[in-house]
Amino acid sequence: MASVEPNGIPAFVPSGDQPVSVSRFMTFAEDPSGSLTVSEVASGRAVVFLPSLRTPPFRDAVYWARIRIDFRDYRPAVSHLLMEPHLIGRIEVFTPTGPDQWFSHALDSASASTPSTSNGLLLFKIPTPSVSGDGTTVYVRFQQRQHPLQTNMSWVSDTGAQQQTAKSNFWKGIFLGALITLVLYNVFLLATTGDRAYFLYVYYLVCFTVLMGIMTGVLGHLGSPLVFTLLNVGVIHGGMWFFRKFLQLDTHAPLTDRCLLWVQLISLALGALALAGGTRIAYPASMLLIPPALVAITIASVIRWRQGFAPARFSVFGLAVHLSVSSAYVMQKFLYGLPGEFVTIYWVIAAATWEALCFSFALAYRIRMAEASTRKLLGEQRQLLATQEEATKALQTEAARRAEADAVIRHQEERLQAAAKLASVGELASLISHEINQPLHSISMYADAAAHFAAEHRDTPPELRELLGHIAEQAARGGRVVKSVRNFVSRGQVVREAVVVDALLEGLLPLIQLQAKNCGATVDVSQEVPGLVVSCDRLMVELVLLNIARNGLQAMRANPVGAMRKLRIEVAPASETRAVFTIRDSGPGLPAEVLERLGHPLYNPFNSNRGKGMGLGLSLCRSVAEEHGGELHFRNVLDQDFKARGAEFSFELPVASVSQQPKQLTVESAALTVASSIRLGGRSEA
Repeated sequence: MASVEPNGIPAFVPSGDQPVSVSRFMTFAEDPSGSLTVSEVASGRAVVFLPSLRTPPFRDAVYWARIRIDFRDYRPAVSHLLMEPHLIGRIEVFTPTGPDQWFSHALDSASASTPSTSNGLLLFKIPTPSVSGDGTTVYVRFQQRQHPLQTNMSWVSDTGAQQQTAKSNFWKGIFLGALITLVLYNVFLLATTGDRAYFLYVYYLVCFTVLMGIMTGVLGHLGSPLVFTLLNVGVIHGGMWFFRKFLQLDTHAPLTDRCLLWVQLISLALGALALAGGTRIAYPASMLLIPPALVAITIASVIRWRQGFAPARFSVFGLAVHLSVSSAYVMQKFLYGLPGEFVTIYWVIAAATWEALCFSFALAYRIRMAEASTRKLLGEQRQLLATQEEATKALQTEAARRAEADAVIRHQEERLQAAAKLASVGELASLISHEINQPLHSISMYADAAAHFAAEHRDTPPELRELLGHIAEQAARGGRVVKSVRNFVSRGQVVREAVVVDALLEGLLPLIQLQAKNCGATVDVSQEVPGLVVSCDRLMVELVLLNIARNGLQAMRANPVGAMRKLRIEVAPASETRAVFTIRDSGPGLPAEVLERLGHPLYNPFNSNRGKGMGLGLSLCRSVAEEHGGELHFRNVLDQDFKARGAEFSFELPVASVSQQPKQLTVESAALTVASSIRLGGRSEA
């Protein structure tokens, strides 16, 4: 690989097709004036070549490199000097063609249109000497332009040049393809979610991708100190801004947030300085600001990771690799801490691509965390809604139970008031019965005496004797009615007897028809089972039927002239042991507020216009129905348009057993019984 010339200068001996670094076979000299020719340099009188040369960064300077190549054992006709991408500067390679004759290759790396530039790899053709064994000394002139001198040069044959170019193109395609894919993917996420963090990341990623494109030579025509400065500023500013938002440093690490903010402001100041013409200061300052920026972001990510922010671990992994590789590259180029061949530009690009991938993983993980948090919140919300719904149902149930309890309490209070009222009525009935029984007894005695007197005188008309008998009979019956009402009001023993429904209705029908005739109504009686026998307190049931019928007839008085006025009484078996009595009229029906209060003690809608009555009529009717083991039901009869077309009242009575003997009730006795009954609460008690 190497031989030593008589003058002690190592000579490079090429062999094979694989690229071999020639940096350690190079000696260097500085051209302070930058005006020396290759002949002057080759003579050795103008410059002194040294094994190494430390070039000051960020200034214009000219340097020469000398390489001794021994082609004695090399057979291919053409070979190349290959140089890694050199971003800013002019390079000339001089190869001897004769005594003091030189073949020159000049490449300006700022121009990507140079034919000899292959995607950033600089290939310099070196003619192989025609005489075997003749060595060749190659001189390279470097013109530095504000960028440190890069001397990573290799020898490569035609085959090696093709392989190296293909390898370089492959890796650059991988790196740049990955970065471009990340840009497009995050632009899509930005358009989909509208998250500000994606906008900042895309801003950072675009600047970073363009910078990598210039460094690889794909966008080499953009390479200039101003463009480099602005791209560095964009990467630093976008990175600081993105991480402040992504890591939520303003809330969880305010001190670190202020540090990143200062780095962000410094980068903006450097960008403004570069635009103002201070590129000589802004460019190196922006390059040197990258390591502190990476350190600050790494510290912030570690802090947030320790605080439990899981996505920060991805940024830590990416930053750790990028920081290590970039620091090594910067120290190698600027601070001379490492050999010139230790870290290449592709290492930096690979580390940067890895960092960008880790940032994307962090953002994706944050999205997953947000979605998981959203799903958890939605689950908790559904659970809370279910709990709230259960609580609402429980409250509604409790409210309904309390309303029902309140209704029961009100009903009991009303019944208590009714009981108190009935107790007063009972006392009054006892007093009245005591006071009435004496006159009735006297009437009965006088009637009997008059009947005996009439019997002793043959000239007494028979009609008079019959009338005196009726007077005595009805006086006795009046006493029985008073006693029955008194027993009912005082909740005494209810006397039940077997009563034939046919006889019961026949006794009431004349009185009902008489009142119906007065209001222009008709009465219709329907009995499904003729001869039906019920067990009841006959007098009280007669009062109930007559009371409800009179109320219906009175209600139909409100019908317009010519409208139908019909009262229908129906009797049908409800079961084997019960019979139902139904009284239906064709009046205007009952208003809703009346339906709610109907049957309550002291409420009398039918007599409200007269202000008469105690309001106990329907209450007594209900009490009579309950005393017989049933209830008093009432409702409105609706037509096809669901409008009220009358009211319907019904109650049930027990069917008499077969062993009970029915008592026949004549029409005349029933009429006299009802006529002599007490009218509670006025003419038409409700």
